[in-house]
Amino acid sequence: MFSLVTVNIGAAASERAVRIGQWLAEADDDVAVLTETSAGPGTAMLLDRHRRAGWNCTNITGPVGDRGAAIISRLVPGEAIPPPMSVTLPHRLASHTIGTEPSAIVLGVYVPSRDRSQAKVERKQAFLEALLTAIESYDLEVRERLLLAGDFNVVAADSPQARTMMPFELEVLPRLAETGLVDLAAAADFADEPTWVGRTGDRYRYDYVFAGTAIAECVAGVEFLHETRTLGLTDHSAVRVRFKCEADRLAVAGPVPESAPTLF
Repeated sequence: MFSLVTVNIGAAASERAVRIGQWLAEADDDVAVLTETSAGPGTAMLLDRHRRAGWNCTNITGPVGDRGAAIISRLVPGEAIPPPMSVTLPHRLASHTIGTEPSAIVLGVYVPSRDRSQAKVERKQAFLEALLTAIESYDLEVRERLLLAGDFNVVAADSPQARTMMPFELEVLPRLAETGLVDLAAAADFADEPTWVGRTGDRYRYDYVFAGTAIAECVAGVEFLHETRTLGLTDHSAVRVRFKCEADRLAVAGPVPESAPTLF
């Protein structure tokens, strides 16, 4: 078995990144998709500690001030090379193949947020259209092995918060379903579980894990980890999915106290 967790780290500065690193070590997941990463020292520290411990880290640093996505994995990489994806903001999409059985292609994504300004609306729409078009263009054999996880910054059309979305945003989840990808939380009857709560108490499910049919068949359980939000590590809850697929692990360092100089 193996587990994957996705969590928005909110461009954590160094002090908060240390706490997030401790939580990741205690959570002991095999693959973590980190969203709202940054070019700052907090993200750099998290990734560097994992790299030095032998983890595979996939991350593209974006422009200063912008946000991105990263994948950290202690699973043996798969032999297949993830098909290239052409998106408007490449630092917001990380990809990594894991050598599970069946093998899976993990895509970590952080969709841009927006306000009402035309520039931000167009930026988000262009990124989403490029991402969806790329997934739709994949052969069925590739789509069946996709694991798409991260902060999509959209909600379902039947959600009470759909009133805050624009039409192009409400098309995202149906278009993913049309490609054969399965919303794993919805399939486990967690469709209404929030991962972000606004100041007025509105509850949004922004964070998702979608899987192609070959991988979805291996799901053993879905959990929403609200502790990341309630403990103040970030303003998002994490989502964990456990899979009963066979998986080989790398010889990486195990969790050790944060004060130890060998951590990660």
